[in-house]
Amino acid sequence: MYYFIPSWYRKDGSLNCSDLPWYAKQQNSDFDDTISQLHIFASQNEDVTLLMLGYSPQLRYTLHREDLLDIPYVSLFDQAQGIKARKVGLFTYRDLNWPGDVEWVFTPFVILAKRDGKLYASIDFGKEGFMLSVTFYKEDVKTRLVIFDDRGFISSVTFYNEGVEEYTNFYNERADWVMRMVNVNGTVYINPDYKKDFQKKMYRSLDELIGEKFTNFMESHSSDDVIIMAGDEHHNHIVLNAPIKQKVIMSIYGTRMNIPDHIEELKKPHALIVDRQEGIDILQNQFHLKNVYNISPFDTRFELGQSQRTHLLKIYYPIEKMINKQHIITILQYMETNPNVQLYLGLYSFQHEIETQVKDDLHECLEAANIEDFVLEGDNVNGEIEIPKEERVFIRKIMTENDLLRELKDIRLIVDLREHPDVFTMIAGMSSGIPQIVRDENDYVKHKKNGLVLSDLEQDIKYYLEDLDHWNASLVYCYSMIQENTGEEILNKWKEIINHE
Repeated sequence: MYYFIPSWYRKDGSLNCSDLPWYAKQQNSDFDDTISQLHIFASQNEDVTLLMLGYSPQLRYTLHREDLLDIPYVSLFDQAQGIKARKVGLFTYRDLNWPGDVEWVFTPFVILAKRDGKLYASIDFGKEGFMLSVTFYKEDVKTRLVIFDDRGFISSVTFYNEGVEEYTNFYNERADWVMRMVNVNGTVYINPDYKKDFQKKMYRSLDELIGEKFTNFMESHSSDDVIIMAGDEHHNHIVLNAPIKQKVIMSIYGTRMNIPDHIEELKKPHALIVDRQEGIDILQNQFHLKNVYNISPFDTRFELGQSQRTHLLKIYYPIEKMINKQHIITILQYMETNPNVQLYLGLYSFQHEIETQVKDDLHECLEAANIEDFVLEGDNVNGEIEIPKEERVFIRKIMTENDLLRELKDIRLIVDLREHPDVFTMIAGMSSGIPQIVRDENDYVKHKKNGLVLSDLEQDIKYYLEDLDHWNASLVYCYSMIQENTGEEILNKWKEIINHE
């Protein structure tokens, strides 16, 4: 059995994996190695189980979102709370006991309950429309936060004293509190009625409690089982300090971990899996770590794009937080010479101020390039342009893998000049047969084979947009690279590493 431990935590340093309200803005794109690895292993008929360490009262909805409902899962937090239920339950705010004089106010974001004109409660909902939580108030001061489990019962209640978090109770399906966490120091107390389910009456933290449950769980399973964990500071210490007999493989993906802060921890796994050769160079040469291997976290599925079916030549330009104005000006000036070219900027960070800054920078670039024939999408309706102009510059928010795949369907060329391009974008481009211009050659983009290393940006763009032979040669090479990164090939690499250790 392969047990996969994901990194789906909030950014507050706790083991909280609960959903945010639907209107809460995601800060960055969410390409996840564990989700892909689960799909790869399961597609090859391997026995896999998702092992959740974090507090995940809406886990079923998360699994549905990621097409993982058929994957078995074990929640150690469920075990700690004594929860057995598996199926999603029906539960609405109307099922709660409300005072008879409550007045309901329906806003675009939340439902408010008022009494005598004062705020009594606010109800938040998740992305799928399910009730997520109810926050209660007295004299406009928060008194309780009630979190609901997607299986149809109250999961936890946080109590406030003069608006400050005091303690949180975690409940079982019978509405009995099982664990009480004091918020000021994280100490966890066990309800005496359920002390038989725990080794201690009090824990210094939830981490210590979950560490106990993790050790007990793994001790009851075969030493031949393998743990594949997403490297993450939220749970590294829990897994790597547990006295267990199974092999632990750590997947280090993207910028999730600040490597220098975790060197001692990184010596403990049986193997470290990174997503690019650069990761091996850093871990082995700078930090002298052993057993480091490079395996793509995403498999390839050849789905040829549709760019050859349209006369439009669409360029995809991914950005994190800011654009390189000189690059954009060069592309805009080239677009002025070729009316079929359009520019799509993929925005991977979603803070409102960053999106605003990107738009301002684009307007500066359009002005600096003396562009008069076309505009940024939306500029025709802002009241400043009397005669509508063709919209040929577009901003697209890339929040999920599906967002990116949808955007790449008719893209002709990817210009990814970020210092560290994300692996999923490169593999998605390869799978669609799209050539890519990058700053440095890497595992997925080879110079003059399926892309170019940047030299002269305008000439590099012409190389693929004005010469069909070059574009077709890139397509053929992409297909050959795809064969090396299928799910079967990736699984074989994993097994070779696991069996070698």
